[in-house]
Amino acid sequence: MSLEKLRQKRLKWVEANRENGFDDGIRRLLTDLYPDNAHFIYELLQNAEDAGATEVRFILRENSVEFEHNGARLFTLEDVDSITSIGFSTKREDHTSIGKFGVGFKAVFAYTETPEVVSGEYHFRIRDLVVPDTEELAFCPRGEKQTYFSFPFDNDAKPPEKARDEIERNLQKLDESTLLFLSNIKKIEYRLPDSTEGFIERRETDQENRIEILVQRLGYSEPDSVSFLRFEKEVEINDEDGAPKLCRIAIAFLLDREQEQAARRSTKRQERSQSVQRRIKSLEPGQVSIYFPAEKETSNLRFHLHSPFASTVARDSIRDCPENDELRDHLADLIAESMAAIREQGLLTVEFLATLPNDQESLPSFYKPIMERLVEVFKKEKLFPMKQGGHAPASGIYRGSRQLSELIGDEDLATILRKDSSLPLWAANAPQRNQEANNFLSSLGISKWDEKDLIRELSEQPDLVKTWLKDKPDEWHQEFYALLGDFLSNQSMYTDDLSNLSIVRISDGTTYKKGKDCYFPSDDVEHDEKFPRVAKGVYSSEKNKDQQKKAREFLEDIDVSEVEESDRVEAILKQRYGKGSICGQHHEQDIKRFIALIEKQPSRTLLFKNYFIFKIDKNLDNKTWWAKPSIVFLDSPYRDTGLGAYYDALGEDSDRKWALSPEYEKYGIDPERLGKFAKAMGAQTKLEVKQQEIPRNHPEYSDLKSAPGERLSNVINIDHTIPEFKVLLDKPNLDKARLIWRTMDSLDDDYLESKYRKNATGGFHYGASSFVHDLRRAAWVPQKYRGEPLRFVHPCDASSDYLPEGFSYESWREWIRKIEFGKSWQDQEEQERRRKERATQEYQRKEEVAIEMGFDSAEEAEELAMLKKKDPEAFKEFIQKKKAKEQRPTFPEKTSNNPDRRQEKVKEQLADTSDKEYEELKRSVRTSRGAVVPKIDLREQYTNDSGEMVCQICQEEMPFKKRDGKYYFEAVEALSKDYFPKEYEAQSIALCPLCAARYKEFVIRDEDAMKELHRALKDSDDLGVPLKLGELETSIRFVETHRQDMQTILQNRA
Repeated sequence: MSLEKLRQKRLKWVEANRENGFDDGIRRLLTDLYPDNAHFIYELLQNAEDAGATEVRFILRENSVEFEHNGARLFTLEDVDSITSIGFSTKREDHTSIGKFGVGFKAVFAYTETPEVVSGEYHFRIRDLVVPDTEELAFCPRGEKQTYFSFPFDNDAKPPEKARDEIERNLQKLDESTLLFLSNIKKIEYRLPDSTEGFIERRETDQENRIEILVQRLGYSEPDSVSFLRFEKEVEINDEDGAPKLCRIAIAFLLDREQEQAARRSTKRQERSQSVQRRIKSLEPGQVSIYFPAEKETSNLRFHLHSPFASTVARDSIRDCPENDELRDHLADLIAESMAAIREQGLLTVEFLATLPNDQESLPSFYKPIMERLVEVFKKEKLFPMKQGGHAPASGIYRGSRQLSELIGDEDLATILRKDSSLPLWAANAPQRNQEANNFLSSLGISKWDEKDLIRELSEQPDLVKTWLKDKPDEWHQEFYALLGDFLSNQSMYTDDLSNLSIVRISDGTTYKKGKDCYFPSDDVEHDEKFPRVAKGVYSSEKNKDQQKKAREFLEDIDVSEVEESDRVEAILKQRYGKGSICGQHHEQDIKRFIALIEKQPSRTLLFKNYFIFKIDKNLDNKTWWAKPSIVFLDSPYRDTGLGAYYDALGEDSDRKWALSPEYEKYGIDPERLGKFAKAMGAQTKLEVKQQEIPRNHPEYSDLKSAPGERLSNVINIDHTIPEFKVLLDKPNLDKARLIWRTMDSLDDDYLESKYRKNATGGFHYGASSFVHDLRRAAWVPQKYRGEPLRFVHPCDASSDYLPEGFSYESWREWIRKIEFGKSWQDQEEQERRRKERATQEYQRKEEVAIEMGFDSAEEAEELAMLKKKDPEAFKEFIQKKKAKEQRPTFPEKTSNNPDRRQEKVKEQLADTSDKEYEELKRSVRTSRGAVVPKIDLREQYTNDSGEMVCQICQEEMPFKKRDGKYYFEAVEALSKDYFPKEYEAQSIALCPLCAARYKEFVIRDEDAMKELHRALKDSDDLGVPLKLGELETSIRFVETHRQDMQTILQNRA
């Protein structure tokens, strides 16, 4: 076929389209496929790349744009046919070409009607999209290896000015990514109408995989240099037609521009390799290219990648198809393979990891397999940068803080974890502000190892201290303690754990103890067996003052302290006053030392709690006895407490406390000072009141236990007593009485009462405590009547006028009132007062008013008024009980939500019940009762919301409860067997014992009364059914469900 024949063939197609009106539609369809108005620039570059061109040039003029390249492959007739056809390309079988060029070239028709092509022996112009025409063409000589395109701006839809501006703008957008993934084109030049020029040039370097791209931008004297590490390979896939196809794929990482420019300026190769440390920098964002960037495709990766993906016609995004998935997986393999090469070039640093994808990012699902492949290869191969240099698989290594991993090296960590010491264990630390690198570390699942793990290992391996810490110098210990101090400042809950570890180095350099067992050295003492001193160098090495401060503060936090007097005293206590090791040889000077310490440091009293520091006045086995402070009581001369009288009454054989030994009087210690010390230690100075539960022999036991409420929950049961109190009340004397009086004067009022509560809502019942009752019943109060010897009387018979000296009396004290002091005298005075008062007209008037109000006397009214004033709660309870007695309880209400359904259910149950049966024995006994237990149902139906069960006749609360706390009542069948032949629980009524007796007498035994009641029960619509019990006219009241059930039985009786 010749060019002329091809032209004629195309003309026929054009005429056919015009006759059918298709020409405008086809033009719009082909030219609108590309969103970028100057997209044909890339189509031209693609043509040049496929033709093997190494250099291309654009020349933009006022009314046209020209393009030329030096591709060795020149046009053939087949190429002319292809470029003028639709949907056909000669490059279908060319594995290195990019796509179907035939459609892509049609993008030029958005700018021109008559593109002109000169290549090899062909020089033609394209008209009407598809017609190659050679008429009226000017001679255009070209070199043997030159291809030339000219595009006049003669499309009426786009004026020359607009066409020129769009193309100029897009030429200036060409950058390093345009040439990054091309194989042949190495330089792109362009010249603008004002004769300014720009270019993009790719230069191969002598370093493996490294390329440099120069970009000369308009207005700049020097071109920018951008360097990449590019990795590429050919892979075979099956295309969409199922045919195998070789495809070139590639990835590119950006090399740091400033460092690369510094390297480029280095003149000597050695200087370039040694003085400049290159690094890879993240791209924001990384691009996806199908040779040229696909503008609408987003990967969220931080490096560029290229593959001949199946794409949209405009090549701006990737299509969803299995072939693309296969290409993507090949890319993932290439990226994984490139890691080893990056490592060998010294570029696989922890900073580089920020370039890689991680699971914290929102990667599109199409690109996630790339991250997964990277995670896989990093876990298996020696790729992860390590703290001490080199690389290791990510599985089996550890992440730790920079401070921890610098202090505890790989060998230390191997010792602690019992691993091979030749293996690197610490992963390199990512820069603090490099979040992406840290996120990639997290994606790899590298184990974190921190101070908490260190503490756990030291706790579980106490021998580790001997095998590991002892070989470390003091300077290392200082850094170690400072590190733990920083940790504790944020994790104070681990203070106890660290305090219990023997990690404090002692001054001998080999021994380790817990903090509480160590002391800081002083200026004159650095070694001390009795008070082990910390090695001074572990908190004072080198010149790092901040580290020294932190190390010392940590030691203080775990209870290392200065040697104080309390420490020395504690040492004495342990040595001389422990059980089984008491040595009193130095006791005089020791006790003085003890007293002096407490006077200066009162908070140190617990130091002495468990030691036998006091000699006591105990004469047994002819030896000296010693006691803890808790076994000692004080009395004269050390403190006038009167307790001697109590313990003398107890006798020596009892479980008791003891007085201080009289030998202390020989030590020259002021008795009052020694007494104050002993009291501070916990020696007893007054009778001790103890809390107990209310005993059964308590005089008010029944009343206390009758507190309101049914349920027992949150019970409070409190009484108070004084152990062996009765020894003071038996055989009374003045010393015993004085001790009692002094004790009562010192007590809080709470000790004087007992109280009981069943639950939180029921309220308390109160009474006097046990020892108050003891005091009331005993004659122990001394009375000195004029001219008579001292005698002891009950409190109620005592008078403050006859108390001996030393018994201070204050009538307002609660305990005076509680023990009923002087009550008999007061009663006599009150009776005398009332006797006189009754004789007055005023009393007569009060008496009349009180009787009118319902009281028996004025005194009764006054007692009630006094109760309200003194005990408002008791008065309130009295009124409530009175009202309760006057008011009937609320009758229960039980309604049915579905009366018809309930009636049917009763009928069904009634049909299944047995007839009543009796056997003739010595008396008639019903034998058919079976499982029918009417009381259970009646108890539930006739108990109101207040928990009161109500009688159906008198409608009063059932009179009493049984021992199990449930109301006693009688379940009486309302009618005889003649009316209720079946066994059924709804036939009974709930009655109190009195109403039950009346009902049986006046209804059950009276046939006429029963007939009348049967008629009323069967037909009544009221809940109350009239009833006559002898002379008493009353009624039986039902809850609705019970009445309905009973009527159903009566109305359906067989």
